Amino acid sequence: MPNSTASCIQRLASILAGLMLGVVFIGSGGAQSQGPVLNSPHAPSPGDARSVKFNEQTLTFVYSGREGSLNCWSVKSSNGNAGRDCRTVEGNLVSRQGAVWIPIEFRPHLGMFAFPMFVGKQWEHSYTSQNGVEGTRNVTRKASVVSYEKLTVAAGTFDVFKIQATISWWGGNLQDAAGSASGMLGANQWGGAARQQTYYYSEKVGLVKFDGGFERLELLTSSVQ
Repeated sequence: MPNSTASCIQRLASILAGLMLGVVFIGSGGAQSQGPVLNSPHAPSPGDARSVKFNEQTLTFVYSGREGSLNCWSVKSSNGNAGRDCRTVEGNLVSRQGAVWIPIEFRPHLGMFAFPMFVGKQWEHSYTSQNGVEGTRNVTRKASVVSYEKLTVAAGTFDVFKIQATISWWGGNLQDAAGSASGMLGANQWGGAARQQTYYYSEKVGLVKFDGGFERLELLTSSVQ
């Protein structure tokens, strides 16, 4: 078989496989690439600021610097409350403190992001959460990067990795008010529950949008261009 014909068949097979996975995009210019490989996360600098719509609140984050191995942010809400948010260098949440939200800790971390990041990347991460009177929950996150696309939010248009995840958990008191606010009501300490999440990550600014069913976030402004 001539090399040109073999190459054409191989390319067609690749496109068909990508379409089945939902990772190849057809635009005005024809078939596009599946996106880059992002080897490292967005790294904040002192003074970086961003505001987000988190459920019904507007939150403003200002990067305050490193605390040990964590990147920490001071947070103020539109209702005047203040708090702190600390994450790993990959952007995975470790703790939230203060009156902005219900204080919570994740050990070792939330596991939303894993690098390098590329379309088709999959990972599984187990952790525990400690949230007030809820006790300790055991959680497993199964996530995959399903596409690389453009996304427009209030802060602008970004090239983003779209990540879909399923989290399941067991243990703790899953019937208290805090559990209900997090979309965990209905399970109990002898059973488990599961929830779907979709979120979008930009190389330039980090997390752009999140939809966890009961929790939603959208980037409104960013000092990083």
